[in-house]
Amino acid sequence: MYCGCVFQQYRRSTATVDRKLAEKIYTKVMTMVAKGKWFEFDTASRYSFDELIERYIEYSKLNPHKRTFKNILTYMKQLLSEFSVYTLNQITPELISRYRDKRLLEGKAPQKVLHDLNFLNCAFNMAI
Repeated sequence: MYCGCVFQQYRRSTATVDRKLAEKIYTKVMTMVAKGKWFEFDTASRYSFDELIERYIEYSKLNPHKRTFKNILTYMKQLLSEFSVYTLNQITPELISRYRDKRLLEGKAPQKVLHDLNFLNCAFNMAI
């Protein structure tokens, strides 16, 4: 399933005219991104996972393929059962890895788990 998600680079001001300081800030942010710890925490702490899914469903209704939307509803139910107690800033790569491992140990097909994770990825990309 292709959800149309595209990774893109966002530019933001470092609020400084000092080039060396700006480069240090950039390096620090890129390190945090690589470790999976970069997200707009101020904004992310205000929204629950449930709210993210609701918004993604509204966004997905614009998708012309009914089958794709039906699949999204299926993935959403499974992810909500696991992540609905969290705010967006509490969902970490480690938490997602544990979810993946749990689903595989339950005997779910790797492709099914991959679809779940792709849906989650698309929802977070939309949130960003």
